[in-house]
Amino acid sequence: MNTAKFVLIIFLASTFVSCGNEDGESDPVKEETEDISLEEKYSGTWSSTLPNKVYDKIAVSFILTPDEDSNTWTGEFFFTAGYTACCDGGKNNGTLELVIEDNVITSFEYDDTVPGCGGTFTGSGVVDGDILDIDFTGSDCEGEHTQGKMQLTKRE
Repeated sequence: MNTAKFVLIIFLASTFVSCGNEDGESDPVKEETEDISLEEKYSGTWSSTLPNKVYDKIAVSFILTPDEDSNTWTGEFFFTAGYTACCDGGKNNGTLELVIEDNVITSFEYDDTVPGCGGTFTGSGVVDGDILDIDFTGSDCEGEHTQGKMQLTKRE
């Protein structure tokens, strides 16, 4: 065997050996993954009737995150369309919890933390595609809210 062939064989053998991992096996192809957020944003309107006042289509928004082990979604509530607190520069205007089973919102709870006017609201509703349609009642510093209706659309 001449020297040129011997050098070529050694070069090729060392090239193949260096392509393996520590076990001498080739590494599997690594797939790139996106950082996926399960957080979903919704914005829409709030309507409700008080003894001396009617709220008609006030802007509201939600940021919701699903619990991967249940049908529960939790998140933040805002009395603005833009996912910011309305009144005090705080982080939000309260927290929410929704239980969704087969496109039915079987439970809706909103803990209103607007300074000086907190309250609690409960209800139920439906999910129709990207739309949350919620009927609710509850009370805060202004009194008992009846005929409550929220309709919010999922945003990107």
